[in-house]
Order: sequence, then C-alpha cells, then structure tokens
Amino acid sequence: MALRSLALPEVKARQRDGNDGLEALYRPIRPELARMEAIMDDVARRTAPMIRPMALHLLRGPGKRVRGALVLFASRAGGGRRSGDAAWLAAATEMLHTASLIHDDIVDSASTRRGLPSLHSRWGTHRAVLMGDFLLAWNFSELAGRFPVDVSRVLLRAAKLSCDGEIEETGMAYRADLPEPQYLRIIGKKTGALMAAACESGAILGGASPAVRASLRRYGEAFGMAFQLVDDALDFTAGKSEMGKPVGRDMVDGRFTMPVLSLRRLLHGEERRRLLGLLTPPSLSNGGARKVGILVRERGGLACAMELAGTYVARARASLRGVPPAAAEPLAALADYVVTRRR
Repeated sequence: MALRSLALPEVKARQRDGNDGLEALYRPIRPELARMEAIMDDVARRTAPMIRPMALHLLRGPGKRVRGALVLFASRAGGGRRSGDAAWLAAATEMLHTASLIHDDIVDSASTRRGLPSLHSRWGTHRAVLMGDFLLAWNFSELAGRFPVDVSRVLLRAAKLSCDGEIEETGMAYRADLPEPQYLRIIGKKTGALMAAACESGAILGGASPAVRASLRRYGEAFGMAFQLVDDALDFTAGKSEMGKPVGRDMVDGRFTMPVLSLRRLLHGEERRRLLGLLTPPSLSNGGARKVGILVRERGGLACAMELAGTYVARARASLRGVPPAAAEPLAALADYVVTRRR
C-alpha cells in the first residue's frame, strides 16, 4: 500500500497537540510514529465512501498512541530484525484498540470520545458498527498477510480477552458488591491484555529471545493495569476537557471502578451503608454520583487507587531486568509517566 506523503505534516501536527508530556518520551521513535500515523491515515482515506468520513473523524482525536509506542519500543529489544515492519504492527495494534473503543462507546451509550462526538452519536449505531467491523477485518487481514504467526496469535488472543472483559464488565453493572479481585481481572482483560500483546508482539517482530519476550509481556500487563487504575482516578479529578468525556460517567453508568471499590472497603457501619445506598441507579442519576465523588476524594478511595497504580508501575519496572537498554530505558520512563499524567 502506497502511503500519502502529504499526510505526514498533518500527522506531526496531531502529535504535537495535547501530548501531555509524551512528546519527549516519544522522541526516539518519532519517525516510526509518523509512519504509523501515515499508514492509518492512508487506510482511512481508502475506505468505502459510506464510512470514510467516520474513519477520518477518528484521526482528528488520535489519543496518546501508547499501544503503538509500546510496539515500537519493544521491537528494539531484539536488535530490530524486522524493524521495518514495526510501524505496520503499531498501526494494527492502534486500530485494534480503536475498534474496541467504537464498540465500547455503543455499549456504554457514550456521546463523546477524546473530546469529539462518538461515532454512533454522530452517524448512528448501524454505521458505527460497520466502521468497527471494518477496522477488525483490516487487522485480521494485515496480521495474516504481513506478520509471523506468533505475532498474529498474540494480538488475536488479546482481542478475545478484551471481548471477554467487556462481557464480564457489562454483567457486573450496578453491582456494588463487585469484589476487587474480579474488577482487577476485568481490567486485566480489557486494558492489560492489549498492552501486554503490544509489548510481546513487538519483541517477537524485533527478534528478541523468549526470555525477553516474556519479560516484556509481564511489563505490558503491569503497565496496562497501572494505566487503567490512573484512568479510574482521573475520572474523579480531571476536567471534561482533559478527559475528553463527561467526568464521572463511569459511575453514573454503573461501572464501579477502583476508587469506589476502595472506598467501600475503607468505610464501615452507617457510612458504608450510606455509600451502598448512593450506588443505586435512582440515586446515581439524581446527585448520588456527585456525593460519591466527594467521598472518594475526601475519604481515601482516590489515594488507594493511586497507591495500587504505583505498585503496578513498580512491578512493570522490575519486569524490565534483563531487557536490553534500547527497550528497557524508554519503557521505564513511560511507566513513570503513567502515574504523573493528567489525562
């Protein structure tokens, strides 16, 4: 597939906007990230006319591209045996993630994503589903035709785990008794699995040894857990302009994340019964979410979630022992970034 050279200035402009401190961390892989964006831009422009506006809309709010960056950094762990394909693998990983977000937004009835209207809210559910399906089909085609079978197997397993996690999470909506270990298992499937797959598949493509691949997979798992736990915390602290979605929306929709689950453990007696009373659909949609948010911030739920995120960051860094410095050093810095980001 020929890439449009005119897309690269647009890509660089998007990378400079709203990077929340990532620009310096991404400096070593900036050329590969630009190529990744160009690949995605070209795919979007080549879609059928009915879904092309949606594909281009997705590129207006590109997000942090963390999964693509993980692929690119991890591919350096083995000397870059097939580093020329790393940008393609990064693009496939990002587009797999984007497809999951489209479907998540439909399931969650989310009206915005990354500060822009969600696809289904602007073009309707039918067309949004088709867009998500196209991205998945493109991924399967690329994985089958371009990469070693081990790479394809890793990413497809992550896609399955993500679906499993979404199904399990949906079944736990408004469950104020959701056990913390079960919640951690859910986010391990929904977020940790693809982060781990990005690292492992990049390492495989780069020719890393089996031991280094395993280390990077463990790094990705822990990194993904920390990333999601910080997202959970930011839902109670960041503004809408920072998060790109309504703050507190998860709780209103019955998705009780770690700050709330930690608060439930910290409170006792009448305070705990009051909290559980607030975590009901009638209460949450009538001011209860705001009250829970105050309790989360003032009574330690937020601090507990961030402390747990820090534990996973430490675990991620420890997993990098034995990984070549070309990959280990930027990945360690990226792990540190997770607990300092504001969006």
